[in-house]
Amino acid sequence: QIEYRAQILENWLLSSSATYERSHLNLSEPAAERVDALADFMTGTVSMQWSVTPATLLLLAARASCFDSRDRSATPIDQQTGTQSECNPEARLGLQTYWAGVEWRANLSRVQRYPTLAERYGISATVRGNAALQSESGWSADAGGRWQTRWKNFGSLALESFVFSRWTKNLITFERASLGYIRPYNEGQARFLGAETALLTDLFQHLRSQGQVTLLSALATDNERRYENSEIPYRSPYTLSALVEFYQRAQNKMWSISEFALGVQYDGKARKFADRAGLISIPSTHLFEAQARLELLQGRLKARLRISNLGNARAFDVLGYPLPGRAVYGSLEGTLE
Repeated sequence: QIEYRAQILENWLLSSSATYERSHLNLSEPAAERVDALADFMTGTVSMQWSVTPATLLLLAARASCFDSRDRSATPIDQQTGTQSECNPEARLGLQTYWAGVEWRANLSRVQRYPTLAERYGISATVRGNAALQSESGWSADAGGRWQTRWKNFGSLALESFVFSRWTKNLITFERASLGYIRPYNEGQARFLGAETALLTDLFQHLRSQGQVTLLSALATDNERRYENSEIPYRSPYTLSALVEFYQRAQNKMWSISEFALGVQYDGKARKFADRAGLISIPSTHLFEAQARLELLQGRLKARLRISNLGNARAFDVLGYPLPGRAVYGSLEGTLE
């Protein structure tokens, strides 16, 4: 990666960068088809930041990206059909300002996403590939704000909320193609609308909490779609998470204890479909977890204990197989200085 920045005027900052990445996927398991694939990804970006006022910043960015993917293990005919080479433009317009005690942000972007080698060729017997995948393109927009306050003897509180939307052509997404494996495909046209709100608190220097709610409507909008169901697979209409943690900072000279914490975390996801037709449904999940953390020697030694799925609730992976129930995990981490 190469990057260059220059202050061309008092309120203008120009930056440019160029990147190059290469990915290599080699699968040679006896029971699977051999794959030896390469992907090259190159980008060139030019961006301009304009400080309109001391509290307002405008960002303009343009990028050209090129992608080349090929399977070196295929026959010459298959190499021609399996090779993907293309270049596409991308752009972003962003605004950031501070007004009425709130940090506001808004973005409008033209985005491009290329299929990964894992999506084109698969990585295991349960995650298959699709060499016919096309690149995904579309427009996205988001806007929201963050408010934060602090009290001398009480603590701090932060609230952030955003709305977002995306209109996509040839969306790359997965579905359960058969019992036992999933496979990516291109959805002709798709529309995403959503909102996300997060609340973070740190009270009395002993109680931390954070909560997040995400609402999402992910629908296929292609007029030539063959299915009555329009929900895109593996997209939950809502996602919830919350964490409450009691902590105590101390300076115990005998044991060199710097912090001790106990917490409970909740994660919830709504029901979602696993196929385009909406015939396979993955039930909603609501999981609780207990956590404990002990830091010694000024944070150089950390011990963690975690009990997942406290209620031993039923949960399933993307293939529909049941996940483990209640489990206990522990770790010990040390840093030498």
